[in-house]
Parts: sequence; C-alpha cells; structure tokens
Amino acid sequence: LFYGYGQMLQGMIGLLKRKAGSRAQVVITGGYAKLMGKFIAHKVDVVDKDLVFKGIYLAWNSATE
Repeated sequence: LFYGYGQMLQGMIGLLKRKAGSRAQVVITGGYAKLMGKFIAHKVDVVDKDLVFKGIYLAWNSATE
C-alpha cells in the first residue's frame, strides 16, 4: 500500500515541479508523513504532521477576535 502511494506521490510531485520550476517545495503533512517521506525519492522540504490542525486553529483564532 505504501509503495503504491509513494509512487503516485512521486509522479504528482515530478509533474508539479516541472510545471512550477525551482520555486516548488515539497510539503508532506499528516500522521504518516514521516513514514511516507521514506517512499518519496524527491527532496521533501517540510514534514509537518500537524499542519492542518495549525491552520484550523489560526482560522478559528482569527474568526473569534
């Protein structure tokens, strides 16, 4: 299962990097981010398993001010 997702991500990352050029960064998120990073041959710039939760907190915080 992880090999299949790893290959799918490699294809997507490669395509997006070709389209965006050198500006593109690879950011992986989620509870299995570190594990999935091992199956991606591209350089991973940021691993943040809590990125979505941080964004939700920031949105909630700005809405309640």
